[in-house]
Amino acid sequence: MTHNTIARRAVVVGSGVAGLFAARVLSDHFDEVVLIDRDDVPESPRARDGVPQGKHFHALLPGGLNIASELFPGFLDDLQTAGAVRCVGGQDFFAYRPEGKSYALAVYQPEPRPIGIIFFMSRSLLEQCLRRRVHGLPNVEPRYRSFVRDPLTDGGRVTGVVIDRGEQVSADLVVDATGRNARTLKWLTKLAFDTPPASVVNCDFAYASAMVRPSDPGALGGAGFFVLPKPDGDYNTRGAYVVRVEGDNWLAGLAGRFGDYPPTDIDAWRAFGRTLAYPVWDEVLATTELLTKPAAFKFPRSVRRHFERLDRFPDGLVPVGDSICHFNPVYGQGMSAAACQARALGEVLTRRAQRSQDLTGLALEFFPEAFEVTRTPWALAAAADFQDGRTTGDFPVEEIQSLAMFQLAATRADTDPEAAQLVTDIVTLARPLSALNQPPWPERLAQSAQHPNPN
Repeated sequence: MTHNTIARRAVVVGSGVAGLFAARVLSDHFDEVVLIDRDDVPESPRARDGVPQGKHFHALLPGGLNIASELFPGFLDDLQTAGAVRCVGGQDFFAYRPEGKSYALAVYQPEPRPIGIIFFMSRSLLEQCLRRRVHGLPNVEPRYRSFVRDPLTDGGRVTGVVIDRGEQVSADLVVDATGRNARTLKWLTKLAFDTPPASVVNCDFAYASAMVRPSDPGALGGAGFFVLPKPDGDYNTRGAYVVRVEGDNWLAGLAGRFGDYPPTDIDAWRAFGRTLAYPVWDEVLATTELLTKPAAFKFPRSVRRHFERLDRFPDGLVPVGDSICHFNPVYGQGMSAAACQARALGEVLTRRAQRSQDLTGLALEFFPEAFEVTRTPWALAAAADFQDGRTTGDFPVEEIQSLAMFQLAATRADTDPEAAQLVTDIVTLARPLSALNQPPWPERLAQSAQHPNPN
């Protein structure tokens, strides 16, 4: 850990994945970091009330894993010791697509092609591993069971927060990691600042997931699978997943879209699973014992708040994570995108410390960086959602050229190992879409466009 102190105290509101990554980054630049959350944090992994998606499928993509390893050396060992399931992407995880069994989710790939390491685990296990590391930092003070009611302000600047019973916690910087319903929006209105415009993709997606105990933990033949709908099928909004998680258990979920949501009644849940395009989900569930009742989670829309378009913003406040951008969770990008934002915030703070610059205008400098690191997940998620004609909202037209180049790279993947690696790195957020604009790719992809079948 390096220290380049820029101010005395930072407060992070929200101790989910985004808040924990942010607290780690801030610990390099502030004498003290106060991590505040309204939930009571369990001693052992358990879903928290303040994490609505906490009972469903989570994976930390290679892009997020790389950042976690940079910020917390040895973090992969932490995950494995805690019981997270190590998965070789493109080999240990597969999808039942309309064309058949595929070792890639986005395209049909009938043969295995290892593409990197992913870890499957419960959200609560990941949070616990991150939380232990953050709690071990000497200048981080966690404060749980504390509800942040209002910002402290002075002349339009945020100077801290007011928590339960009117207690005031002063701060040089307040980081809002409260998620989709960001406190920042209410605070901007209260302080007479404009709220940002937003792009919206109405993907209308819902899960119902349960933890199950298999009679044979190895029966999946890998780390897990997805079942995708067949566009011309009778139930073309329905999908499912089963993944291995810690404790030799499986997490099993059903998904539906556009009002066709999976039920949480156990018998109805199982009946819904029998309508899928492939019977494999129902077959493997027949060999398990249900450990929890199915829990529901609805995600009506993806939202990208364009803070980068604002020319005024209160000093002393910075939103991160889902407060800025949240995507359809089926693509597994959210936690890694939060890690990318935290790293970007750290880079901005480092530059300021090197210039002996204070925190004035920090948010306005950070927002373009946050926009850039969320370009890739936003564009890929939106493009995938709009493949279904029932999706409405704001297609990212500014990314059409990048998405077209990405598709060209994907067409080369079967015969070009470098193209396959590039596509993989972009999908897993290890590299941005802008990597397609770096040599030699513009020339090679232009050749692919002119000669789409070189072999």
